[in-house]
Amino acid sequence: MIVVSQNAVSRPKMWRYTWIGAVLYVLLHFLVIHFSASGYPSNFLVIALALLKVGFCLWIAKQTPFPTKSRWLLVATGGFLNNIGLQIYVWRSLLFDNHAVLSSTASFLVALASISILLAITLNFNKEEAVAVRLLDAVLCLTLGYLFFVMLFSPAGVGTNVLSTNLLIDVQDGFFLTCLAIRFFASDTVDDRRFSYVFFFYFAASTPLLAVRNRWNALGPSTLWDLALGVLPVLFMLLAFNPPPAWVRNLRPPERLVHMARGGSPVFMSLALALLAIAISRSHFYLGSTCILLGLVTYGLRNAIIHGKLLETESRLLTAQNELEIQASRDGLTGIPNRRLFDETMRREWRTLVQRGGTLTVLMIDIDLFKDLNDVYGHQTGDACLTTVARTIQGMLTRTGDFVGRYGGEEFAVILPGTSFEGTQIVAERLRSGVMELAIAHAKSPHGYVTVSIGAAIGDASSVPDLSFLIRAADEALYRAKRAGRHRVETTDLTALDSLLLRRDAEPES
Repeated sequence: MIVVSQNAVSRPKMWRYTWIGAVLYVLLHFLVIHFSASGYPSNFLVIALALLKVGFCLWIAKQTPFPTKSRWLLVATGGFLNNIGLQIYVWRSLLFDNHAVLSSTASFLVALASISILLAITLNFNKEEAVAVRLLDAVLCLTLGYLFFVMLFSPAGVGTNVLSTNLLIDVQDGFFLTCLAIRFFASDTVDDRRFSYVFFFYFAASTPLLAVRNRWNALGPSTLWDLALGVLPVLFMLLAFNPPPAWVRNLRPPERLVHMARGGSPVFMSLALALLAIAISRSHFYLGSTCILLGLVTYGLRNAIIHGKLLETESRLLTAQNELEIQASRDGLTGIPNRRLFDETMRREWRTLVQRGGTLTVLMIDIDLFKDLNDVYGHQTGDACLTTVARTIQGMLTRTGDFVGRYGGEEFAVILPGTSFEGTQIVAERLRSGVMELAIAHAKSPHGYVTVSIGAAIGDASSVPDLSFLIRAADEALYRAKRAGRHRVETTDLTALDSLLLRRDAEPES
């Protein structure tokens, strides 16, 4: 189900001014580049705009619910780290004459920013996620950071080769684009989809622009590229502050696609580690191989933990479902099976009777003068009487296949599979006398205690056309017991030769 948040589709108060601000910024930046003798004022302008972008991410995060809030906060963290790296680059060139350690430190901060953005894109931010899964994700993040550190600070690392560094940045941005496209279809909220929409188009614009700029600067610096880079934060703010298009808000991907994308998105963290480990294995073979193995093992453990939790949840759901089914088939007052379960059991026993033969007995039991009991003693006493009688009957049925259920009101129904006529008589008499022995006071009863009348019908597949006929025969026997003075048992043997006469008498009048 797609959850729509009002914040995702409402227009922010400042969005109307973003276009004006964008145009003014581009003009200002152009003037700074045109009239400045060096590129440093332009660089500081880009840094200021990047800091403003971080502030915008925090502002959007404040208005966005969890889990998308966490994504915006991680992006803001990545933007802040990236901004510090940019400042180190500028101050290094201005004051320290391209100091190597400062260059590597700045690159490392930019790499940490990339890890923060990768987390924002790949993690599902599930509050129910196991702590062990989060610890495994933390291990992957720390390992990624360490690999970046080795690559940038080691003598043979990628950081010493401009072409290799540019290629690494291109692969990283392309990787982010792929992850964002999958995240877009894995989003089950408009807020989450808005996040993916903003950053997908942001990276779609920045990836080719940075690729060309980095290679151009390798041949010779150009301040015009600073203007192009300054347009990227402006593009981000235009995408973030303007409401997403209708097709983004109204997209309803199939639930199976959502589940597949959400289930597969964590693999990108392990995949990023594997790619980085492959890149570093040329100069650090054992470290790269170990990290590849770590990525595979971590992903396997993560899936095993999640799968185990799913199995545990499935087990709890099945238990809850069984409990609900039991509750749905139980009478709320007496605790014995209700009419619904009686009908299901009767159909099942009838199919068994038709397939395997044998006999089937139905007892209809009615508490005598129950209305008078309620009138004299009150409904609470009547309810207590029903519960006591029901549980007494249930306790006296000793065979596994025997069944008793509340048929309705003060009437109960008993099913006795494979019981002979004599056995039926014995069980019915035992039930009748067992209720009498409870000695539940009943002033309006001729016997002074609560009693029951029982009508029994026994039949087989050849003498009973359908199960409703058997129930009607037991019901008719109960009426005969009532008319004969109550507190007695009347039995109809449909297997006898005279059952045809009874069948004619039991036919409903047209």
